[in-house]
Amino acid sequence: MVVDKVLQCPACKASARTISIQSNEDGGRFLHCSSCSRRFAQDKDNGFFSFFVGARQSEGSPMLQEQREGNFFTNKRFMKLCLDSLVFHVRQTLGWYASKVILDVGCGTGKYALNLKDLYHQYYGLEPFSVSAEFAVDQTVFPENAVLIQYNSTSNLPVNDDAADMMLLLASYDHIPNPESFMKDAYGKIKDGGYLLILCSNYNFWAKRLANKITGKKMFQHRDTHFRVHSPDSLINEIQSFVHLKAEYVNADFFFLPNVPKSINFLYFSINVMAFVNSLLKHIFSLLSIKDGGSGMIVVFKKDVAGK
Repeated sequence: MVVDKVLQCPACKASARTISIQSNEDGGRFLHCSSCSRRFAQDKDNGFFSFFVGARQSEGSPMLQEQREGNFFTNKRFMKLCLDSLVFHVRQTLGWYASKVILDVGCGTGKYALNLKDLYHQYYGLEPFSVSAEFAVDQTVFPENAVLIQYNSTSNLPVNDDAADMMLLLASYDHIPNPESFMKDAYGKIKDGGYLLILCSNYNFWAKRLANKITGKKMFQHRDTHFRVHSPDSLINEIQSFVHLKAEYVNADFFFLPNVPKSINFLYFSINVMAFVNSLLKHIFSLLSIKDGGSGMIVVFKKDVAGK
């Protein structure tokens, strides 16, 4: 896998392409910079290369432990249906774009490298927070054309300019405390004519709107992990206030079931029944011409050639 065209040494920040993957005599792997001779070892427990200098610092908010373990969801059946729906629609969306090099910022455990493995030539997952071996992706089945990077989020992305055909922010954008500085840095990493895909919660979700109307309050902002909440329009407006990106595609109408309290999780007793109800709700909202009412949203932006 040719990584020198994408990764930039966080130590010397050489403008030339200097990074390669090499192996030790004991079989361990490391990223090597030919400019400053620095080595960045791969953690054998989680598969991430420690691609930073000094003590790693992490800005933002990590996924809660309960979310990693699935306790955030009503039950495992609902979690499976919800996550399968997200993966399906991200895959469907990516299938419409020729994305040879994908840069997944805030990649978590790196599972999307597996979920999307036939949709890219090269995948780079960057994660600012530590990933325990318990939740790490099994490296025996990890794609050979994918690399996982642990980086210092208080510095710029350790990536060359104009490197990515597609940048992904999958359930990570609203965890970033300083979105303007991040987006101005990220913008330069996307090729002219390349794309940015953001997947995040939709604050225009019908159940949230109903709860807000009944209580007269802004509920479900999850301030312990999220710095902002967005609807499609507010997300587009915010991104475009930072950088010159054109909104190409919006889908916030694919999953309509709310994440109900565990005390009534018996309502979600069957994946097939949930899938049917979700389809029924989708049809009803379509008949009522209610748009952008789903719980999640996907927005794709395009970086026009030469910023035009």
